[in-house]
Amino acid sequence: MIRQHTLALLGLLGPWPEEPVRPDLPRGARVYWLKCEDDADNVVGCETGGETMIETFTRTEPFQGEHDKWLAYVMGSRLPVPLATLKVRK
Repeated sequence: MIRQHTLALLGLLGPWPEEPVRPDLPRGARVYWLKCEDDADNVVGCETGGETMIETFTRTEPFQGEHDKWLAYVMGSRLPVPLATLKVRK
């Protein structure tokens, strides 16, 4: 750690990577979840099946998954869902 600080002071080390900004969505937040439904061929996906808006709430605070996508667990899903499919309800 001291070595990294020394290198940074001498200008030999690039800037520190920025911390990702955590979305402001607490655990237990009431949300609408745009859930993808199965199509006739039992293939899950928004491209092939329909979508349903479900009233639910978050079971966890947001966290970063693969490829730096923000995810959260919601009631009604065993898998984490992208925050892009959630909308806060009042």
